Amino acid sequence: MKTLLLATLLIFQNLAFSQENTQVFNDYTGNFSVESVNFTHYTVSFKGEATVVGELIFDLRHGEGPDPEGIIYKIKFIPDDTNIFPEISSGFYAKPLTGIDFYDRLAVKEKIFNAIEWENILEKS
Repeated sequence: MKTLLLATLLIFQNLAFSQENTQVFNDYTGNFSVESVNFTHYTVSFKGEATVVGELIFDLRHGEGPDPEGIIYKIKFIPDDTNIFPEISSGFYAKPLTGIDFYDRLAVKEKIFNAIEWENILEKS
């Protein structure tokens, strides 16, 4: 009987924990789909394409970036219209979208700058 009671309590505890950590996303208008979910850190990665206007910020730190040059530390995009992108509207860690981090920094750099433009940026930094 004690084992059954303990098992029942653990089941309810797990249900409460999973409901507590549920994430509900907004009705975003962009063409995005879930690529992966990390249940350890409660993060969701999306994949898709959208044409948007906003501010692209390159954080350059000599010797600290993961790229071969050791320059690009972080790239963040701050969109003018956040309704295009998925954001957690309720549940665990609900907050408005303030920016999007790019993990493939070299691909972003290569799509935006040619070699001469990038050299000019490095000379000024």
